[in-house]
Amino acid sequence: MTPYELKKGEKLKLLCTFAINGVVTTQLDCTIEAQARSKNGNDSFDFDYENKEVDTPTLGRYDLELDTAAMPVGQYRADIKYMLADGSIHFDETFEINITQPETRT
Repeated sequence: MTPYELKKGEKLKLLCTFAINGVVTTQLDCTIEAQARSKNGNDSFDFDYENKEVDTPTLGRYDLELDTAAMPVGQYRADIKYMLADGSIHFDETFEINITQPETRT
């Protein structure tokens, strides 16, 4: 997977749909968390989670947003964790995020 390329201060917004075994389903009975962690493991940053299934008629729809303003420049690895009502825990595929310093600064 190609890394997400962001400049420090930008926000990464992921528009997601929850599915189990390829079947889109409600995510109201589970907990969803996502975190970006520096490659050296010293820094971690949580994504903000917003359930869009309540606001729209779209089954399984949710958004994740990561604000990079407080993140040091560097490379990060991230994934999404799903804790289902039955107690099982699942993760999606790990993806990478590269944060670079913008050239225009105030």
